[in-house]
Amino acid sequence: MRCERVPRPAAPAHLAGAADSTTTLHPDAVAFDDYDARFAVGVRVPDVVTRFEDAGDDFTFWAFSGESWARVDVVDGPVPHRVRQHGPRALWTEIEAAYRWWEEAGRPETGRFGLAVTADRQYIYLDSPDAPVCSGR
Repeated sequence: MRCERVPRPAAPAHLAGAADSTTTLHPDAVAFDDYDARFAVGVRVPDVVTRFEDAGDDFTFWAFSGESWARVDVVDGPVPHRVRQHGPRALWTEIEAAYRWWEEAGRPETGRFGLAVTADRQYIYLDSPDAPVCSGR
C-alpha cells in the first residue's frame, strides 16, 4: 500500500563534514542484484531508507537513517567507489558489514530466516530460534 511506504529523504545539499573513504562493494550487490542479500542487509541494518540517483552509466547510491546519511558514487569502470558518510551512524560501513555477514553465513536464502515472538520480545533468526540475527523489541 502506498500510504505505508516510507518517504525517501532529499539528498543533502552540502557534503561538508562527511567522512571520506572508498569501497570495492558495488551498491547493486546490496540493494538491487540479489533479493536474498537485500533482505539480509535490511534485517541487520534496520531503519534505513535507500535511493539511487541515475546519471547515465554513473549513479549515486544514498542511504538515510535519522540524521545519518551515506553516499556511494559509482562511476562506470573504476573501483573502488568513493564513499561519504555523515551523522552518528556510519551507514555504508554498517551496510557493508551486514553484506559480509550474509556472505560468511553462506548467502542464506530468505526462506531460512524466521520470526520468533515471545512474551518479552520478537526477533528474526537464521535456521533456528537459537540463532538470532538481530534482537527486536
